[in-house]
Amino acid sequence: EHRPGLSRARNRALAAAADDEVLAFVDDDAVVAEGWWNALQRGWEEASPEVACVGGPIRARFQATPPPWFSDGIAPALTLLDRGPDVRDLDPSVEAVYGANISFRAGTLRRVGGFDPAFGHAGARAYFGEENQAQLALARLGHRIRYVPDAAVWHVIPPERMRRGSFVRRRFAFGVSLG
Repeated sequence: EHRPGLSRARNRALAAAADDEVLAFVDDDAVVAEGWWNALQRGWEEASPEVACVGGPIRARFQATPPPWFSDGIAPALTLLDRGPDVRDLDPSVEAVYGANISFRAGTLRRVGGFDPAFGHAGARAYFGEENQAQLALARLGHRIRYVPDAAVWHVIPPERMRRGSFVRRRFAFGVSLG
């Protein structure tokens, strides 16, 4: 994709996929855990046709010791996710899976318009919410969002992401995108 933006890049992949295929997305700063592919594949094989999105945990791989003020309460600002030890369906208006470790049925995602380019990172712009918007659109059509705990990735967290200013900027950008 020659235009900047995560949503545009994902939509390019969606355009190249057949309706019966599954697209899996992992962030460029994430490393899949051992067994990720098999767990994701098993999650889709066990899913009914109503399941349109499957995602898994996103665990931290810190490149430096976190500061003492870091807590589980602010971990989602680092795109970390743990929805528990069980496979379960989620209500994306309450809790969703995150784009660092997410997959979709291509045909179903295409029917809701894919990813809105108004959301998502684009060049130097940190922006959020394109995966959430897609999950909400799928749920409105009666599709289900599933969490598969064995399909995990490690999110590499560099030291500069552990500074207070980084948290403030990312949370501000997240709030703007929610607005």
